[in-house]
Amino acid sequence: MPPRRQRQRKAATPAATNGAPPRPAAPSSEDELLRRAMEESRRTAAAAPLSEDAELQRALAMSAQSYTAEQSQRKAYERYAAPAGAVRAPRHAAPPQPPASADLAPLHALRQRAEQAVSERRQREAKLAELARRPPAIQAAPDVARLMDELGLSHFLPLLLAEEAADMETLICLEAGDLKDLLLPLGARTKLLYALKHPDWRPRYK
Repeated sequence: MPPRRQRQRKAATPAATNGAPPRPAAPSSEDELLRRAMEESRRTAAAAPLSEDAELQRALAMSAQSYTAEQSQRKAYERYAAPAGAVRAPRHAAPPQPPASADLAPLHALRQRAEQAVSERRQREAKLAELARRPPAIQAAPDVARLMDELGLSHFLPLLLAEEAADMETLICLEAGDLKDLLLPLGARTKLLYALKHPDWRPRYK
């Protein structure tokens, strides 16, 4: 046997008699490496599934990444998409607030109306108390007395009697401002004027 073949057989003999598994052949390309890596990753994931804590941590990490990306996009838009010449507000500046007087104007108007209503009610109560002690000398016309009773406003009849406005001819000529001067409240004025304009109307509930 030639010497060269003897050396090749001696070199191959220890590997065969050692009992070690044969080494895998080297991959032929990068696609083969990628395929093997994906298979190994799938086997690892199937063997050790993620726990609830791991899933939560993964979700939190993905949410943080999404928030960071959104913030960066908004900053880029504010930097490059703002109109030319626009003055950018400071980063942590508070939104502009309207003047304090503009905010409090509706409250002042409401307070004035409430104070006026309280004042009118006190004047009306004082006038009715005075008329109860000294009733007017005249009497209301029957049609006016009946109308005020049907409208549920008979307790305001002394106010009409005090100004001699308890007849139908005078009552028809009165307007909302006149009834207000007679110290009738808003509801009574509205109901009385509507009943005078619509003689066939009467409230369903007194």
